Amino acid sequence: MAEVQKELRRAFEEDRAALGGDVYGAELAMKLPAIEKGIFDTFGALLDELEYEGHGLARGSAFYEVAERSSQLGM
Repeated sequence: MAEVQKELRRAFEEDRAALGGDVYGAELAMKLPAIEKGIFDTFGALLDELEYEGHGLARGSAFYEVAERSSQLGM
């Protein structure tokens, strides 16, 4: 996901450079920072959630491994 975020940032940079000098380009140039912020804030929250869930899965896996070893030892 972090790589996707980097690619998206590059795409925004390219699009920003391609904005025309007309009224539509000027309007989009004014709105683009807020659009980007919304998208990248959401991406950041998603990456944080994925990291949190990954840590939770790793902890859960460790508990299962301990339980499995205990049952193999007859505990």
